[in-house]
Amino acid sequence: MGFEKIAGYQNEKKQLEMLTRQLLRFSDYEKIGIRLPRGVLLYGVPGVGKTVMARSIKVEGVTLVELRAADCLTRNPSKNILDAFEKARENTPSLLLLDELDKIAESSPNYYMEGNENVMKVLLQELDKSEENRGVLIVATCNQYEYMNPALLRSGRFDKMIKIESPGLEDRTEIIKLYLGRLKMRKNISEEYFAKITGGYTGAQIESVINEAALLAADDEDPELKMAHIQTVMNRMAFKAIEKKVDEGEKLERIAIHEAGHAIVAAVLRPEHLASASVIPHGASGGHIRMLRNEVSDLYGTVDDAENEITVGLAGIAAEKLILNSVSLNCEDDLEKAAAIAYFLTIKIGAYGFDKLINIQNRGEMPSESVKNKVAETKSAIMDKMLNRATEIIRSNLEWYKLIVDKLKNNHVLSEEEIFELKNKLK
Repeated sequence: MGFEKIAGYQNEKKQLEMLTRQLLRFSDYEKIGIRLPRGVLLYGVPGVGKTVMARSIKVEGVTLVELRAADCLTRNPSKNILDAFEKARENTPSLLLLDELDKIAESSPNYYMEGNENVMKVLLQELDKSEENRGVLIVATCNQYEYMNPALLRSGRFDKMIKIESPGLEDRTEIIKLYLGRLKMRKNISEEYFAKITGGYTGAQIESVINEAALLAADDEDPELKMAHIQTVMNRMAFKAIEKKVDEGEKLERIAIHEAGHAIVAAVLRPEHLASASVIPHGASGGHIRMLRNEVSDLYGTVDDAENEITVGLAGIAAEKLILNSVSLNCEDDLEKAAAIAYFLTIKIGAYGFDKLINIQNRGEMPSESVKNKVAETKSAIMDKMLNRATEIIRSNLEWYKLIVDKLKNNHVLSEEEIFELKNKLK
């Protein structure tokens, strides 16, 4: 297959290319006392391209032998394992791919298969035949590294482990260019913006979004793939529901007031994270704002970041109270998310002086009722403070806020650029 079909992942591809060179020249390495890695494990969440990357090691002159989890669901899985190793040994240099190894030989009940212990025994025996496995590069993939049987991971069985992360911004841009390039239709897409709003997406998810969006575009009278198609599919994926008819009258007014509250507070506190605002219903949601995910693993880099997130989360409620002097009953999700972050701030990092409680938790002790009550009081105080903060931000930017409300009622969706263009009109 080669590496030209893999977009992005430059560092990972360099490691895989090195393995290909070593495999092709394994006999030359042996002459100077160097052996191939006894095993290579590619691990990461589903959809990041582990299997595609593993197969890319196979080039002309290398035999590919695959053993998949499904091959071990037969009546005689041990025979399939033995046959795969034997075929790889008879056709060196060869790549033996053990796809989804966590499902083949792990001990978690999630993927327990009848005869699992015998499968594990046979697999370990074959992996340990280092002399017979000369010229065979054994590469395994797994989704749940933490559930792997420790016996498989000891030195001498899998010498090299490569974590395949969800693609970063630069990699997502390359992946988007690859899949958009395969479409034979007109496209009006900002690849950079598309990459920006898909933080946390895997390559497989990006491909799915593009394909589904292209299907929507293909049904238009004059087919052209647009960002509107992309956003529609991303919303359907996020809410696991297709969009409904936009509400009218007073209901639309309240939803626009609510979502404009989120949007303007996000624009003030987290402008680099705001992507769009919408009053198009999906599932139980009457509307939403889309926030860009951080490229780093931790969502809240500082206490200020966490407090800003709470303030944005409560801004819809703040807007309803300020403008309508009442709050709708469907704000439960906003409250739960904000409360979870407030609780995190209270007891997880000692941001509000709860170092003693953290020590109690670390020792595995149960906090007293008085401590529990203090935590609840502090969490409530954080929520009240951030709700008042959101209210003041809306009040201080009331003209801009009202423009956002009106535009949402008329256009139903506003991008980040459109939200800030409304502010520029006030100058």
